[in-house]
Amino acid sequence: MNISLLFPMGEGEASGAVNAERLADDLLLDEAFSFMVPDVKKRRLFLSVVANVQSDPDVPRYRAEILRDFCANPNLLEGLCGELHELAAMREEQQAERSRFYSLVRNTDSESAYVTSSGIAEVSCAAARKTLNKLASIGALLRIYPVQSRGLGALKERVSAITAGERFDELCGLLELTFSADATFTLRVKLNDYARVASYELTDVSHPAPQQEVTGIRRLFSKKPANGTKSAGVRVADRWGKLRNELLGGALHELAELAHAISRAVYDEFVPLLRELYFYEAAAAYVNAMRAKRLPLCYPTLTCGGPAHYEELYDLYLCASY
Repeated sequence: MNISLLFPMGEGEASGAVNAERLADDLLLDEAFSFMVPDVKKRRLFLSVVANVQSDPDVPRYRAEILRDFCANPNLLEGLCGELHELAAMREEQQAERSRFYSLVRNTDSESAYVTSSGIAEVSCAAARKTLNKLASIGALLRIYPVQSRGLGALKERVSAITAGERFDELCGLLELTFSADATFTLRVKLNDYARVASYELTDVSHPAPQQEVTGIRRLFSKKPANGTKSAGVRVADRWGKLRNELLGGALHELAELAHAISRAVYDEFVPLLRELYFYEAAAAYVNAMRAKRLPLCYPTLTCGGPAHYEELYDLYLCASY
């Protein structure tokens, strides 16, 4: 279950919501917030969340906790929005690059197929490396500020669980080295009884640097032959270049899909948080606007059942427009 900054149990799990769009229209909320949140996209998202009234009092409490954290640490809100905006842009860039390379697959020439697969793998590995680095930056940002809310605390723990430890650093290092200029790819090829290629896989990416102990994530790139069989080290002659290109092209395609899966997992989990942060940007703008006008603000105490009593309420549209 992915973390949500709007719902305590994750996005989409809140129940008992009541649509209050008509009430929002009667209160002129869109007109009032147009003075505080000029960005139409952010304002509409904020108002859609506000109009979707939740019956569970823990939902507004959960949001109020996060808003308090952001109001106490405005640079955290700005920084998270910036980091997640860059992450979303990276996703769009990677999709465009992959589409460009896949459009070349129509060419069936083995050399072209190898070059295309190599290009896709290089783009995918570079994107995965940038994605993981961005996630590490988000974790570093969250560690700077003392957050108290459940939502931001859970986000901080989740990012730390992914980025902390040697395996994360090892994976980043492998993605960094995979397409360096001196990289050498090794394939394991299995032949059938008729000396035809039955299967193949990429088993290693080597470099002149001293080899390190094969542990953790590196096993993905350093598979040992099954049943203790030994692989004969064979260098394909130049006259068999077509076969070499086909085999290496296929193996690099699988590597590209593995790297893309890493990026996609990060994108799918964290990019949606950017839209939720728009809600808090609008809410923080409202708080700042009311404080600038020296108007009182409060976080109401919410309980289940019974009528709610409020006193000394202001007309938000009049307050915002004057």
